[in-house]
Amino acid sequence: ADDVKCSHGATVGQLNDEQEFYLKSRGLSDLECREVLTYGFATEVIESLPVESIKEDLRKSVETFTKRGILNTVA
Repeated sequence: ADDVKCSHGATVGQLNDEQEFYLKSRGLSDLECREVLTYGFATEVIESLPVESIKEDLRKSVETFTKRGILNTVA
């Protein structure tokens, strides 16, 4: 049969309050918390992709978007 069924999903929502609280308790600002958590979420998605060149391009875009520099202070 030529029937094709597909769906699309997107994750949209608030960042995890517990994770944000933890980062704030370590001295990060609201903005830094959002940057770290956004970067972590995006990296998890990017790493699941099969093509390394695409992963690298996306990593660079996310790093630019989240002002990656602050992540060097988080261990």
